[in-house]
Amino acid sequence: MKTLILIFSIFTLGFTTEELSRNDEINVETFIYDGFEGGYYFFTDTSRKAVILEADNETTINKNLLQRDDAIGKRFEVRYKKNKQQDDSSQGILVHLEQA
Repeated sequence: MKTLILIFSIFTLGFTTEELSRNDEINVETFIYDGFEGGYYFFTDTSRKAVILEADNETTINKNLLQRDDAIGKRFEVRYKKNKQQDDSSQGILVHLEQA
């Protein structure tokens, strides 16, 4: 019985750890910048789908660069973490970006 509980526990912990690390993974994609409004950064991906990201305390970008109109329409290599909560307004947290 102890062996069965041990095997089940190892399996459960292994699955949980894998799921947590997958959610903290940083994604890197090229997006076209569309604008900034209400604390959200709007982009378009290569398949022309809207992507909405937000910044937090760990975001390492020059926020003034993106809040100016001359950045609109430019391509950026964007690093972001996907949101874990489905009810959030954005798809992720902006970590870093560089002009492509």
